[in-house]
Amino acid sequence: MKNQIRLHLEGERYGKLVVVEEAEPIYSKTGKMIRRWKCKCDCGNITIVRHGDLRNGSTVSCGCYNYEKESAVKTHGYSRTKLGNVFEGMKQRCNNPKNKNYEKYGGRGIKICTEWLNDPKKFFDWAIKNGYKEGLSIDRIDVNGNYEPDNCRWADNETQCLNQRLRKDNKTGYKGIYYSEGVYRVQIRRNKKRYYFGSYKTLPEAVKVLEDAKAMVKEAQPDEPKLFGEE
Repeated sequence: MKNQIRLHLEGERYGKLVVVEEAEPIYSKTGKMIRRWKCKCDCGNITIVRHGDLRNGSTVSCGCYNYEKESAVKTHGYSRTKLGNVFEGMKQRCNNPKNKNYEKYGGRGIKICTEWLNDPKKFFDWAIKNGYKEGLSIDRIDVNGNYEPDNCRWADNETQCLNQRLRKDNKTGYKGIYYSEGVYRVQIRRNKKRYYFGSYKTLPEAVKVLEDAKAMVKEAQPDEPKLFGEE
């Protein structure tokens, strides 16, 4: 088996980006480490880009290039609808460094897939075919993944709350599972309360309980506290 070479990209240029230093990695739900790089764009902005996106050329700026290019793209009759606002919101969060939420999305390397970005009609078609209705928001299943068909769904506010990004001190890879004193503890927040579902010796056990707990929380009514072990 050949030794893997760990590439160092400091000082290299990719489009409008020059690599400054390696940034803190993120982890997929399967535990795979995703390397990222801190880059300076020719426009002066600093952005964090995934290693693979730099190397394959899919990211060539902080978002300013795509934002300028996309400003002329038509939204196929949805521009003044709520669904059109969803699409525009995605673009702003991912591609506009001046947007207040850019740091949490584009600044972390989150992108909109090329299929949707280059042809908004494909996004609108996907939305209608996959259950869009007013009152739902677009939700990324893997919160560290991109906006793309296989990683997106339409969800209500409660589902999105259960699928938030991990805290920096969570090393298990799962929101709702915390490792402490040699065991994996499962707990979920709902309606500003915290519900505890026990401690387990192995991570797979805790993950199974977490998935069951999420389903239970989703189906439970406010007058059914018996379903939960409130901590």
